[in-house]
Amino acid sequence: MYVELQDASESRGRSLQLFCDFGKTNFRPEYKGGLDCDLRDKDGRPIPAITPFAFSGGVPGSQWITLPSDATIRLRATPFGIHRAKAIAISPHLGNVWVIGDDDPREYFLSGTFTVDPAADRTPPGEHVWRGTIILPPARIVNRQK
Repeated sequence: MYVELQDASESRGRSLQLFCDFGKTNFRPEYKGGLDCDLRDKDGRPIPAITPFAFSGGVPGSQWITLPSDATIRLRATPFGIHRAKAIAISPHLGNVWVIGDDDPREYFLSGTFTVDPAADRTPPGEHVWRGTIILPPARIVNRQK
């Protein structure tokens, strides 16, 4: 999964600084930074995630990103190397994974929020820091492997 960010302001301005917390390790419900996703069935019922789970790969780092004025940037948000045989494995972060088997004919909807809210002591001095939450609309997912 990737998050694509675009500066769509009406005028040319300064670059934005965003703290993209994709390598987060704090998955408590009160912590809202980074990417948080939800998988639901076609009737809107939540699908429980598998947690914890084993994987063999890297994780995108949490870091400050500079988004120049009138620019677009695409960032990998999910861990590398997550795979399940004969299935789709969806893992927005190391806190959970959903597995949709190749023999599962149902459709699902993945939605989420991307939150940028760095601690005050982690803010670069004198920079234009963007804080906020972007609500990601549901994306339809169907495993077509038969």
